Amino acid sequence: MHAEMVMIFFGMLALMQVVLLIWRRMHARSFNTATLVGMWLFPAAISVYQGFWRFLTVWMLFTLANTYIIYGASRQPVQVGTPRCVANNPDK
Repeated sequence: MHAEMVMIFFGMLALMQVVLLIWRRMHARSFNTATLVGMWLFPAAISVYQGFWRFLTVWMLFTLANTYIIYGASRQPVQVGTPRCVANNPDK
């Protein structure tokens, strides 16, 4: 019984890898969007479930900072200070 369950598990694991590869090849934009949203939300959901409030606070500050930079970089015309904020080089 357990050997059958292990075989089913590994079979489904291999099948899902093939499905993910086909999805990535056929619909790259939706695959990238789903991957981005998943990689952004899963750590926050796990930290809320586990009660890691410090991580959640840092995650929220990081999200807000990135949202501000992306918003400034996506405006037309780009403001004068935006490239300096995006590509900050402390050596110069």
